Amino acid sequence: VLDSVRDESTRGAPVRLVFEPKSKNIEQHEFVTLLLAHTSLESNASINLVMIGNDGRPRQKGLKEILSEWIEFRVVTVTRRTAYRLGKVKDRMHILEGRKIVFLNIDKVIKLIRNSDEPKPDLMKAFKLSERQAEDILEIRLRQLARLEGIKIEQELKELKGQKAELDELLNNESSLRKHIIKGIEADAKDFGDQRRTLMKQDERAVAEVKVIDEPVTVIVSQKGWVRVRQGHEHESQQFTFKAGDALYDTFECRTVDQMLGFGTDGRVYTVPVSDLPGARGDGSPLTSFVNLAPGSQMVAYYAGHADDLVLISTKGGNGFLANVADMVTRNKAGKSFVG
Repeated sequence: VLDSVRDESTRGAPVRLVFEPKSKNIEQHEFVTLLLAHTSLESNASINLVMIGNDGRPRQKGLKEILSEWIEFRVVTVTRRTAYRLGKVKDRMHILEGRKIVFLNIDKVIKLIRNSDEPKPDLMKAFKLSERQAEDILEIRLRQLARLEGIKIEQELKELKGQKAELDELLNNESSLRKHIIKGIEADAKDFGDQRRTLMKQDERAVAEVKVIDEPVTVIVSQKGWVRVRQGHEHESQQFTFKAGDALYDTFECRTVDQMLGFGTDGRVYTVPVSDLPGARGDGSPLTSFVNLAPGSQMVAYYAGHADDLVLISTKGGNGFLANVADMVTRNKAGKSFVG
């Protein structure tokens, strides 16, 4: 697929690498995908996501499981925080309700505090205050106690009642609680988030296949297994030249989308796409350079043709059979066992 690579980096272009494909028919996107898949232009980094889960135990987890557990943890955290805030609001309301009673009876309260040896139980008994309310009143200086303002107490009580209703809704309605959590996450993302630095998308599987133009060609095979391809059909065999000591084995009129088969003495058949064979300029290349021929084995026969072509195969023992080319094709460079 790749013909050449050039480094054209300069001061104006600090990083400029030029990749030239062997075929002009390959699409740019497909070519780039292949480069990323089969070179170090793109690399993968493995991470070991071991974390202590909500059960308190360390375990390797996937990203989805981590996010799910974090959401559960967030729900528990927000629930506890809401319950704590609700307790504070209720306590403040209780204090203000006691101060409201004192405000309505300010003169009696001041007189009782001044004259009583034990003002706390006397306040609780006289005005039906709780121990918490009585302690709050006694912690206020008499001068400040006289300055209590009923309007401010009512306003704060009103605000606290609204907060209490909201907090009760969060604790009693799971849907409201989750919406509240989502709003909090969105607010944090707005305040502290930044643009995503990586693209998340479905992984594309790179397949090293180049679109081949379907056109007639002639495969030329020499007796020593050298192969080459010439465009078109009906060529005169006298036109073909070979290396010294080599001669024509056979020619096969086929098409660029067909397959070249080589049969080894080990009973295996080897496949090379016709489109991968070298052109007619020069002597071509040995077919064995395209496959992984087993040690000690040699090529003894060749054929190139369409997948539906029938080929007569025979052995030294005189046994023979017909087989389709398609039944012998394999992508494995080590070939396919075909004759036992």
